[in-house]
Amino acid sequence: MASKIIERTIIAFKDAFKVQKLHECDNFNALAVITRTRGKYIKTLILRASASEDICEEYKIHLVPYFTSHEDECGKRFRTLHGITSEKKGGLLGWLGERENEVDKLLELGPLKEKRDKFANENLKMAELAKKLRACVD
Repeated sequence: MASKIIERTIIAFKDAFKVQKLHECDNFNALAVITRTRGKYIKTLILRASASEDICEEYKIHLVPYFTSHEDECGKRFRTLHGITSEKKGGLLGWLGERENEVDKLLELGPLKEKRDKFANENLKMAELAKKLRACVD
């Protein structure tokens, strides 16, 4: 059952970001800036979201759209850490770990959850983006 949901999500991401290029729309500019999203949609990363759930009960994943700006940041970080001067690519896992640390810091705000949700929906237009993604597969 989950594979069908994943498949539909990837189809929606391709339509939303490859065809419609929603990440370039003014309405989603704040979200693109905060997620450092620019350029071409490359692929969808499928990530296990939590190490603490009981896998017999649930298995959480995140589906993350990945763009050229993310690939560029990964490569730059990788080359810097390893002293590589060529344009060699790499460093996805380390880059993801750093992004996770940034999000964890936001989640530590605890009692500010309502403000976070309001910011996500009013400023970043997350609810509107969700509607557009749903429309891509309807």
